[in-house]
Amino acid sequence: MFQDDPLQKLVIFCIIICCCFSTIKSLAQVNDSLKTSKQNPPQVSVHSTSKACIFSAIIPGLGQAYNKKYWKIPILYAGFTGLGYLAVLNHASYAKYKNALMIRNDGNANTIDEYENVYSDDNLSLLVDIYRRDRDLCYIGIFAVYLLNIVDATVDAHLYNFDVSDNLSMKWSPQLYIEPFSKTAIAGISINFYPKN
Repeated sequence: MFQDDPLQKLVIFCIIICCCFSTIKSLAQVNDSLKTSKQNPPQVSVHSTSKACIFSAIIPGLGQAYNKKYWKIPILYAGFTGLGYLAVLNHASYAKYKNALMIRNDGNANTIDEYENVYSDDNLSLLVDIYRRDRDLCYIGIFAVYLLNIVDATVDAHLYNFDVSDNLSMKWSPQLYIEPFSKTAIAGISINFYPKN
């Protein structure tokens, strides 16, 4: 069904990743209300997930700065720079071979074909297709890094106030979920994090 087309593989990979992220459920328990003092409730800073998402959508990396994850910004821009550089290189090669193919097929005897004894018409056409595909994959990669930047900022904002101290315990248990539309049972795992007593 599928041939060795990297674009199809990339699209299928992105769909699988999106499906995985959309089905993940995270459960966390908060401190027992009896253990916290009524006179001095814990102060929790409000950290907006929508702000982080919008900031990253407007300027990539701004959501990571809002979440105080500054170390992610150079990695993000390295991805943009590397993919942009590859897109420019592939576009230059694509334009060069496309121009050579047009010169060869223009019917004018005065034009000089620099690849006359190097590449056949089929080879030039294949090179044009390869470099166009690679350029387009780089554009898709840039868009994927942009989307990943938004998802990362949003997830980090959701977990901003999550307690990651050594005073945490984890309890997991098997769980059986009933899918509401087809009424089928789905096996899963329930993971709960809570402070140690």
